[in-house]
Amino acid sequence: MEYAIETQGLSKRFRRLVAVNEIELRVPYGSVYGFLGRNGAGKTTTILMLLGLLRPTSGCATALGYSSKIDPVKIRADVGYVPEKQIMYDWMTVSEILWFTSKFYKTWNKKLADELVERFGLDPKRKIKHLSRGMVAELSLIIALAPEPRLLILDDPTSGMDPVVRREFMEHIVDLVRDGKRTVFFSSHILADIERVADWVGILKDGRLLIQDRLETLKLRTRKVVAKFEAGPPKLTCRMPANGFHLSKKMPRESGLCG
Repeated sequence: MEYAIETQGLSKRFRRLVAVNEIELRVPYGSVYGFLGRNGAGKTTTILMLLGLLRPTSGCATALGYSSKIDPVKIRADVGYVPEKQIMYDWMTVSEILWFTSKFYKTWNKKLADELVERFGLDPKRKIKHLSRGMVAELSLIIALAPEPRLLILDDPTSGMDPVVRREFMEHIVDLVRDGKRTVFFSSHILADIERVADWVGILKDGRLLIQDRLETLKLRTRKVVAKFEAGPPKLTCRMPANGFHLSKKMPRESGLCG
């Protein structure tokens, strides 16, 4: 398989609402793929379908070569997942939640988990309910990384963090994925976060994948236009079309089959 994540015509409807509309994702192995879109664009719905936690209305998806419809358990065993909202047993301490979670994974690396706890400056004896928003996100990242997954999916993990904490968290991500041994699928609505870590980018709007390409290629296609007026800007006389502008790009279906 050439791609760690691949979808073909992946769609999800909730009655009349089309949350995800025939998207064609191609996430190369070893890449850091930034999945960019506003809140409500369909990012989380897409991720839940990739993990086999939500059944698509049509189309198909594979992760690490496994079909999300046929092999969802195998996908979740090999994929590290950090959701936007971390839900844990808050009466447990940091060390207790790590011990509890380790029993679900044959590949759990206790040494790695302990090293990350020390690196993030977390107190192993501190209860989860007494951790800050950023600390809980860091703990969730440790839980996702300790089983040494081949694919790491991050669903807007910095949402709600203040700028300083978000920057520290992103620096941890940059350091941890620098070796290129795992594929990272990073969902966010913050352009600066995506630009900091990604080498591939996909832009989602209203459930449609507008474009996906290498980050450097997209930068070369971006232009900044500055207009200067001596006596102030003139009044605008043009009108927008009734249906606005729409950008779409269908990705070719040249790759393998989904199960």
